[in-house]
Parts: sequence; structure tokens; C-alpha cells
Amino acid sequence: MWWCWPATMLSAAFASRLDGLMGRMDLWIHGHVHEPVDRSVKGTRVIANPEGYPDEFEALSFIPDLVVDV
Repeated sequence: MWWCWPATMLSAAFASRLDGLMGRMDLWIHGHVHEPVDRSVKGTRVIANPEGYPDEFEALSFIPDLVVDV
């Protein structure tokens, strides 16, 4: 989620700028975030659907139909 964080030395510890890879695939699914993401970057759909804990914000925004079983 590099678009949410300012460019600081600490940002690299938890956010990576991988937009150079975007446009080569249709879908990019990622995790370990605290807010839902559904956006397009260079034609690639980028999504995250954090469930979180029942008493946290993530549980309110979780979309049960947007789950991928691996």
C-alpha cells in the first residue's frame, strides 16, 4: 500500500513499491493490512480483504464473498 504512506526509511519495512510489476497480471491479492483495498494500478486489480478480530474495524469491512481458498 505504498500510495498510503509517505516515503520514509521506515516505510520500506512494511510497504513495498512494486508498481513496476503492475500491468503484467490481471489480479494482485495481498494481505497483512488493516484496511480493505480494491483499486486498479496500471490495469492490475489490487485487492486485500482483512477479516481482523471481531471487535476491530476490519471485521466491519470484511467481505465474506471475497475469499480465495488456496
